[in-house]
Amino acid sequence: LRYTHPGNPVPYQRCGSAGKVHYLRKEYRQYREELANALNASFPDLVVSPSRVPSERKQVLKARYTQSLLVYRKKDTGDLDNYVKTVCDALEDAGLVWNDKAIITYHEPFGMFIDKDNPGIEIELKLLHFTEYKKES
Repeated sequence: LRYTHPGNPVPYQRCGSAGKVHYLRKEYRQYREELANALNASFPDLVVSPSRVPSERKQVLKARYTQSLLVYRKKDTGDLDNYVKTVCDALEDAGLVWNDKAIITYHEPFGMFIDKDNPGIEIELKLLHFTEYKKES
């Protein structure tokens, strides 16, 4: 799976709080949802997540992946690990990985750069191995 998403990427941001209620910042939530929707639209037939498998199917694919990620930002903000978190959460939200913990390693190319004219992200996800298991009745 290879995907390029245009636009200035938004890193995962620590939760804000209002009293005892914790929340994710609006800009992060919107970007994560936009990325997940774009991934879903780009790969509509890719089913690797239990959440995307029809309930009548008894077997679900569980896979492990390696990921590469290039982040092109307008300015020098955010840490690489927070961009990785954003992408992993969006992949899970899109149902393209069954759990973001399934991304167990990273491969080259991997890094962050400044590109004021063409910000965006480039994602590559490679399947390492998978097993099928039967759901408990």
